[in-house]
Amino acid sequence: MGKWLHQSKINRKDWDTLVQKSKFPSIFTFSYYIDATAENWCAYVDDGFNYAIPIAYTKKLGIECVYPPFFHRAMGPIGNIDKIDWNDFQSELLTRFPRGTYHLDDDYLDIEDKEALVYQVLTKRNFKLKDNPKRNIKKFEKSTLRLKYNVDGEDLTKLIVSLLSDKLEFYNTDESKSIYNLVKQAEMDGSLITLGIMNGYSLEGGLLALHSEQTILYLKGACSDEAMNQGAMYAAMNELITSTFEKNYSFDFGGSRIDGVRFFNTRFSATDEIYFKYSWENGPLWFKTLQQLRKWTKK
Repeated sequence: MGKWLHQSKINRKDWDTLVQKSKFPSIFTFSYYIDATAENWCAYVDDGFNYAIPIAYTKKLGIECVYPPFFHRAMGPIGNIDKIDWNDFQSELLTRFPRGTYHLDDDYLDIEDKEALVYQVLTKRNFKLKDNPKRNIKKFEKSTLRLKYNVDGEDLTKLIVSLLSDKLEFYNTDESKSIYNLVKQAEMDGSLITLGIMNGYSLEGGLLALHSEQTILYLKGACSDEAMNQGAMYAAMNELITSTFEKNYSFDFGGSRIDGVRFFNTRFSATDEIYFKYSWENGPLWFKTLQQLRKWTKK
């Protein structure tokens, strides 16, 4: 049987060492990434710390609830996962947390409310530009715009959030601010990649990405409408992907359920991979009633 260990009791160096010992280390499980995105978290571990399963949670009306943090695709087990008894974990999870929505990188649990979600990845072997990005890259090359690595992370993040807030209401909420924590933590960790779209000395947009092990993870990007019309986003993404494959790394688009974003990713011949969303609701009746009233008042 495993036990719950609150994040305040977890040695970050030991945790990250266990991540690196995993068969397929995921950037989403490194301590800096979870610290930056989760309101609170704990882990289900065995006595010898041979494995661990991270859980992000929040508290609503005194009830602890599992939730997927923003800018975080999926949790996953770390260490020697062959030692995990998933039936025991599921029983402990549902007992410890009365309600939740939990994203896992594989289909480990037997929970009735389950949904398969997709994200996009790209390998050097599969990388091939469609006609649309080719046209946009040629348009960019004829423009006065240029790409520049290592632009200031905070400046680029502020610009991206500002540009996206005009199109997506989420970026006007407090929850969206966790991206600033993530960029800051990644910069301190040495994992941050910034690629700016420049018009002379003016920053018109760019891409934020993170590197981990043998993978580059695209985090977020945006640019001005003028730069967009000159093919800047396709050119920037092509540069980031090309530099990734020069290092013989794989490229992860991060994942999105927005059709337009997925379409953009597939223009580089990205393919879908699956992760899983589990949901359960075993909270007390009064909590369920309040939640229903809240939904009703928002209509």
